[in-house]
Amino acid sequence: MSDDIKRLKEEEKDIWVEVDDVKGNTAVSRSTCMSPCVGKQSWLGGLALISVGVLLFFSVTTDFYLHNWWALFILIPAFGSLGNAWQNYRADGRFSKNVRGPFIGGLFILLVAAIFLFDWDWGKVWPLFLVIAGIGALLSSKSD
Repeated sequence: MSDDIKRLKEEEKDIWVEVDDVKGNTAVSRSTCMSPCVGKQSWLGGLALISVGVLLFFSVTTDFYLHNWWALFILIPAFGSLGNAWQNYRADGRFSKNVRGPFIGGLFILLVAAIFLFDWDWGKVWPLFLVIAGIGALLSSKSD
């Protein structure tokens, strides 16, 4: 059985994955792609935890208080999505469809987090979702 695992690991190293590069298509091995691609967003979780810790520290030591502090954790996927949009923008060099999707998704999640954090009334804030959807429609109408 261990021979099968070793054989599979060797086969996995030989698999080639097509990766779009800014200058064109280049082929890199999966092992080459996996390590740099995985670590690029690892700072995001650390930054989110530091932010939550600082805000909770301020709420304990000062008069600052967040009613729905748990909503800070909704910011993690929002920042992740916006970070993906930024990475795609830097890779493509323009605001393409690879940027629009994560950007609009991140804005939606960010708005939901803000509604919970600041205890806004959903009945008054719902038009902002239409505004974000309209921004997405305008950005989609641009030709790629």
